[in-house]
Amino acid sequence: QSALRRAIPGATDLIAYWPMEEGDAASRFESAVLGGTALEVQSDAQPNFAANSEFRCSGPLPTLGNSVVGGLIPHYDATINGQTQLRFVMRVPDSGSGVATNSVVARVWGTGTARLWQILYQTTGTLTVEAYDRSVNNILVSGAAPFAVDGKLLRVSLELDQSGADVDWRISVYEVGAAAVATQSGTLAGYTIKQATFLDFNASAEFTPPAAIGSTVIGHVTVQSSITSMSDVMDEFNANVGEAAGLRMRRLCAENLVPLIGYGFDDTVTMGAQRVDELLPLLRESADTDQGSLYESRAVTLASAPVLEYRTRASAYAQTSMLTLDLAAGQVAVPWEPVDDDSLVRNDVTAKRRDGSSYRAVQETGPLSVLPAVEGGTGRYDTSYDVNTEFDSQLQDAAGWQLALGTVDEYRIPGFTVNLANSNLTDALRRAALDVSVDDLVAITNAQSSRIYDGVRQLVRGYQETISSTEHVLTFNTSAEAPYDVT
Repeated sequence: QSALRRAIPGATDLIAYWPMEEGDAASRFESAVLGGTALEVQSDAQPNFAANSEFRCSGPLPTLGNSVVGGLIPHYDATINGQTQLRFVMRVPDSGSGVATNSVVARVWGTGTARLWQILYQTTGTLTVEAYDRSVNNILVSGAAPFAVDGKLLRVSLELDQSGADVDWRISVYEVGAAAVATQSGTLAGYTIKQATFLDFNASAEFTPPAAIGSTVIGHVTVQSSITSMSDVMDEFNANVGEAAGLRMRRLCAENLVPLIGYGFDDTVTMGAQRVDELLPLLRESADTDQGSLYESRAVTLASAPVLEYRTRASAYAQTSMLTLDLAAGQVAVPWEPVDDDSLVRNDVTAKRRDGSSYRAVQETGPLSVLPAVEGGTGRYDTSYDVNTEFDSQLQDAAGWQLALGTVDEYRIPGFTVNLANSNLTDALRRAALDVSVDDLVAITNAQSSRIYDGVRQLVRGYQETISSTEHVLTFNTSAEAPYDVT
């Protein structure tokens, strides 16, 4: 589900919720509150379902055109809080194109003496609030709110609070990415609001003349029986942009009751928008953007359920070796086969940002550069890498890191084996070998027999464990640690 669709059901005192994320073949908008009624189309004109995808926090939303949609609000005890709150997301076309002045964007009916409240669009690109009594006499006309709405991705809030014999009202808007909420407020003296019973969008008092808010987008409509802060789902409304990759993974796993362990989740790159997708692709996207390792942990829950583990890229920096083996002392089992090949060479890397730009990093000099072999290089090995960073400016680091991984000028060690039955191992080495996990550092000394004179330092990327009646063998898959040695 979309970020906003996941968040809103947890809102305080939620009475009604219509996400309005239906597909383009829908005929009405279903309630996301159990037992709630649908928002029905109440005009001959039909909405343009799933027409707009500009809200990254949402699935595609409708434009209403000349259609009128409305529905019943479930019964609730209006005396508990004496408050009513209507909220929805909205995008008015640029410059208000196709939207008539005094068009009714939304209205809500109730059982109080101030029976009808409505939000109207003005040709100045602003909103006004009106109220009517039970005889449909106009009892409130606000001034134009001091904020513009044309062409903006907004969440709109109409808040009504019974304060003694009066009604305090407020209209607020929050724009995606804005620093603050814009509001206008006032008091309607001598009237009551009580329970909200019905709401509709794009309607006039008698449903005539034809509704006229044009290609305005409406979605994620909520009614609450208490007034809450506009920051209640602000992060989700912003599609969780700026959330650290590790924290996003932890939150997504918590929402889906999937155990996730690890540490340093806040020391990860900041992410772009969380789009609608299944859990595992979203987790992989975060791991790929941070360039860490996501895997199934060796840990288990009390119910023996699978546990995910995430090793951040930063956690692999500048490590102390978990296991150090002496090759000359026979502590590494055969085969020991360092490889001098080009299977991991990547010297021309382009990092592409979802919904954004790209950055290209190229190794132009040195033995693993894009230069031809006759000029001292190794030729061009290009690749592209997709990330979902918050900013385009993060792409240079993303591409540069992949370039560093792809231009390590040393023998490649695809893996090595440790036989715990080997008499050359001490008990301490056996215990250390069993403790090694993904992205831990291992070191091998005295490898001169394989023409390696500087020592071998590798990160474990995975392992295979084989247990027989006489042997316990660990085979580690590894890659060079050199790029992570950032001291």
